[in-house]
Amino acid sequence: MTLIAEWRCWQIMQCDPDIRCPAKDDNPAVECWEIIGSHDPCAFNICRDCLVYVAKNRDSRLTSAEIVEILSRKGLCCSAATLK
Repeated sequence: MTLIAEWRCWQIMQCDPDIRCPAKDDNPAVECWEIIGSHDPCAFNICRDCLVYVAKNRDSRLTSAEIVEILSRKGLCCSAATLK
């Protein structure tokens, strides 16, 4: 199983493939919060609460179990081991 840390934003958020996204379309190798930060530095506050940011960073206040539960509710099957 692939680690969540390797998944891209649009995979975790299950975005509509028909909607244009700068993170997916323009520079898929760059993390989404880096892209939005280059457009609007104040927007990073939104990213700190985003499921993608929380799942990929170690400074989250959520436990691994809580993150797994949220991902499970979105229909993404994973375990705490896949978050690393």
